[in-house]
Amino acid sequence: MSDTILEFAQSYHTVYKNLFNENATKLFDNLVASSGVDAVQNRRSANEYRTAQKAVDSLEKKTTGLKVGKGFAIFGIIVAIIAVIVCCSLFSAAEKRISVVIRIKIFFARFRRIPLLPLRRNRVSSRRRGIYGNCTIRSR
Repeated sequence: MSDTILEFAQSYHTVYKNLFNENATKLFDNLVASSGVDAVQNRRSANEYRTAQKAVDSLEKKTTGLKVGKGFAIFGIIVAIIAVIVCCSLFSAAEKRISVVIRIKIFFARFRRIPLLPLRRNRVSSRRRGIYGNCTIRSR
């Protein structure tokens, strides 16, 4: 029994492999002929499609890179504007002699409406009321 299997395996490489290849080639040639497709024109259009697809892919990469660059530029501009506002408010001419810590307090106090120094009650008169009610800013 092992001789018949061995003979079949040997005959596959010498006979059946070539017969299968010929039959498959004839079948596909008949299918192409019956479909009416022009093979040369089909190859040409497939090559055109591949080159157009490569061009589209390269343009998509460029636009993606430009979008990322635009995002970084917008972020940088916003940070620069904020830095200019902070620097201008911290280093204005009226506040040159004040320390940096107090400048920062002044900057944030403009938005929060909080006193810069601790408050104390004004017991002197009611005419001296400031913007904080019956309190004045304690002087050092």
